[in-house]
Amino acid sequence: MKNKTTLPALSLMAGALFLTGSAHAALVHADGNVTLVSTTGFASAATGITNASDGNTELNNNGQVNTNQPGAGGGSDYFANAPSIVFDLDLGTTFTLDAVALWNKATVNESSIKDFNVVFSTNNTFGDIDDSSVFSFTSTQNAGTQEDYSLGTLVTDARYVRVTITDNFEGNGGGGGDRAGFTEFQFNAVPEPSSTALLGLGGLALILRRRR
Repeated sequence: MKNKTTLPALSLMAGALFLTGSAHAALVHADGNVTLVSTTGFASAATGITNASDGNTELNNNGQVNTNQPGAGGGSDYFANAPSIVFDLDLGTTFTLDAVALWNKATVNESSIKDFNVVFSTNNTFGDIDDSSVFSFTSTQNAGTQEDYSLGTLVTDARYVRVTITDNFEGNGGGGGDRAGFTEFQFNAVPEPSSTALLGLGGLALILRRRR
C-alpha cells in the first residue's frame, strides 16, 4: 500500500517552506532623502522635511515635520490658505511594497495630517508610465503611534514615492489647524521567496504530478 499525501498536507508543507525559506517583511524608509516639491507654508525647503522619512519615529507634540502658518495664524485653516503639501522620497533601492505606515503627531491636535495619497515609481520623474496607481488614505487618528494602511495589492520595483497631503484635522478640536505636521512615513517591504523555498515548491509539484 502506497502512502498518499493529501492536498491539505502539501499546502502545509508549502507554507512551512515559505516560512523557513524567506525573510520577514520589514519597514523601510528614505533615510532622510526627501525633496520638498510644494514649498508654500515652509520657511525653506529645509524646514524639517528630511525628517519625513528618516527612520526616527519618536513622537513629539509638534511633529518632526511642521509647517508655518500661511494664513492669519491661530484659528485659520492651513489648507484654506495653502496648496497641498507634496514631497518625494528616495528609498535607495527598489522594493516590493504592500502597506504605508504613518506616525502622526504625539498629541491630539488639529494640525495632524488627515488625508493623503501616495504614488510609487521606479524613477524620480512622476507623471509618466512608470507610476503606480494613486493610493489615497484618511488617517484614523490625529495623535498616537504607528498607523498602518494596506495598499490592497503588491507594488513592485518601487524606489521613489511621492506623498501628497491634502487635509489636516482642522475643525475636529484640539487647536492648531493653521499648520500641518506629522512625524514619519515608512513602507512595508515584502521579501522575495528564497531559492530554497522555490526549489521546495518545485519538488511539491513533482509529487502532485506523480500522485495523479
